[in-house]
Amino acid sequence: AEGEPLCIPTEVTITADNWPQEITWRIIDVETGNDVVTGIGDDLTPGVASSHTTCLPSWACYEFVIEDAGGDGLCCEHGNGMYRVEYDGEVIKNGAAFLDDESVEFGCVTEMPTPRPTRKRTDEPTNRPTKEKAAAMQNKNNGASYGPYRCVANPLVDAGYVVSEKFCDRFVDCYNPHIAIGDDWFCGEGETCIAADACGGDDGEAGT
Repeated sequence: AEGEPLCIPTEVTITADNWPQEITWRIIDVETGNDVVTGIGDDLTPGVASSHTTCLPSWACYEFVIEDAGGDGLCCEHGNGMYRVEYDGEVIKNGAAFLDDESVEFGCVTEMPTPRPTRKRTDEPTNRPTKEKAAAMQNKNNGASYGPYRCVANPLVDAGYVVSEKFCDRFVDCYNPHIAIGDDWFCGEGETCIAADACGGDDGEAGT
């Protein structure tokens, strides 16, 4: 939907019991089955709250899973631990007493927001091509975009986001044929041009 953020802040807070080394947790992309964020007990201290914050792409569906190798959760036989998961400022799950594991799905939406990059006008001359010229060059080459690069919001880049094939057309193509590589100049404020291998392209043929 228009105006929807490209990523949503997500915070996991865990207070370990007396056996923190038994605890592991992860956030999974439900569609791909891949772990997006993970945490282990070595990062925890008994009785001390530890928080991890990340920014998750807003169009995906996730599952938070916490596991206890000892089978006794975070409370209460060996200390009074707990966990809490917040998504976009709202608590979606908290708990303490469980056995081997506990989980919850969240963030499920049906459509990915379209990024709308903007750029401030500058009076300084530049020898870099305009987006219109780049598009004209692509049309001259039968519409092909040589070099798989896309503009991606910085919070997604920092989170290690990888552009998947089905979302290639939702991001701005930032391949610069004049320098034969991706170019941040095509991206809006707060975005970075990154390699997007899933989006195809063959920069080796750009000059033909």
